[in-house]
Amino acid sequence: MQVDIPGNCGNAPRHQIIIGIIEAFHAKDLQALHERCAEDVRWEIAGSGKITGFEAIAQWAKSGTPTDSLKFSSVLTHGKEGSVDGICTDDSGASTHFSHVFQFASAGKNAKLKAVRSYFIPAAS
Repeated sequence: MQVDIPGNCGNAPRHQIIIGIIEAFHAKDLQALHERCAEDVRWEIAGSGKITGFEAIAQWAKSGTPTDSLKFSSVLTHGKEGSVDGICTDDSGASTHFSHVFQFASAGKNAKLKAVRSYFIPAAS
């Protein structure tokens, strides 16, 4: 999977954590994803519903279409919250714009991910 990260994402540890979570999700690296998530993590997909618990999120990640490329446009963090947006392209060439808003258990760099709210918009062909 090709990954493109903005040049300004090296200063804050939480930037790398957020990028790592989304990379792990798209690569279906459930071990890496599990290391960052609380067991009771909640993932809301705007317009589609909520998924609760790491095991349910792992099943969702495994069921997705393989990702060919992942391009991050911005990564923002403040305290125990963060966000990332960009575009992913699957192995069939279909692209989707994404935005994820994260909430961690605390502002500490080792805090587990507690909740995510995601928005997905298919790119125009």
